[in-house]
Amino acid sequence: MKMTLSQRLAALETLRQILIALPPPLTDAVLKAGQANSWFDQRHVQRMLDAICTYMLAPEALQKLIAHYKLTDVAQPRIVAQVPAGNLPLVGFHDFLLTFFVGHTSQIKLSDKDNVLFPVLMRLWQQAEPAVAGYINIVERLSDFDAVIATGSNNTARYFEKYFGSYPHIIRHNRHGVAVLHGNESAADFEALTDDIFAYFGLGCRNVSHVFLPAGMSVEKILDVVVLRTDVMDNTRYANNHDYQRAILLFNGVPHLSTGNMMWLEDDSIASPISMVHYSRYADVSDLANMLDRQAGQIQSVATNMPISTKLPQVKLGHTQRPGLMDYPDGVDVVAFLLTL
Repeated sequence: MKMTLSQRLAALETLRQILIALPPPLTDAVLKAGQANSWFDQRHVQRMLDAICTYMLAPEALQKLIAHYKLTDVAQPRIVAQVPAGNLPLVGFHDFLLTFFVGHTSQIKLSDKDNVLFPVLMRLWQQAEPAVAGYINIVERLSDFDAVIATGSNNTARYFEKYFGSYPHIIRHNRHGVAVLHGNESAADFEALTDDIFAYFGLGCRNVSHVFLPAGMSVEKILDVVVLRTDVMDNTRYANNHDYQRAILLFNGVPHLSTGNMMWLEDDSIASPISMVHYSRYADVSDLANMLDRQAGQIQSVATNMPISTKLPQVKLGHTQRPGLMDYPDGVDVVAFLLTL
């Protein structure tokens, strides 16, 4: 049964209430997700559930979306194939939410790394709102679709381009978050930066992997705060990554700073391995902004408390992993794409 925009809006409020209530099938799924993928510990899964409630399903956020795009019911609903990356719990929820809200049907091929939470959440939602069942199709193999939204590594994206290139599509590649400091940050600002680095163990495309410091700023004042985040070492996979990366640096005699939970390496590369952050220094903020724009294809967002003249999305320190409905990955407007189908 086709739902009107107002009916879909009401159904999403039901979904929000389910997430707030956390019924036993969902809490059980949170535990099972962690058993299936040890990166998905309970704290980080709950963080994602809270973020969905707060930043994606909030009624005011949905109303803002309606007003911004002047949304009405689409004349011809389409089937949108979705291939989420699976690096974070429920990482594909944003694409599904927008597809449903516009009025199209989602055909979703879940990643093996994240195939526990979404089916349980959708089943609970369908029990409360039977009409939404027609908008959700979780499949093992994609077929008979009209458009594609796929996210993966740079390697995977090449295959996506090959197989889905003839369809209307959004295909996302590897990107990373960066932070730009002005040198007068407080301890609270550094705590916010550590959240941008450590949230979801640094596995997200928005996590900060490179920090730009003004010339003359000591990195040690940041490390005094980073060292306090000992909780990440409780995760065996993170700890193993840390020990492996540290061993490589030590074996090769690479100068670096270690806090026992992370290595900081002075390096120009935007991307850094899990449990490591690259940092570099800049002399002129305008030159830095130009450099960031030249590397825009690698950067998801810039975390900073000093707005700079870059075309890249900017967020305050501590907010990289709090994306709203219109904070689109890779800067590609998903709703505008969906409305052209």
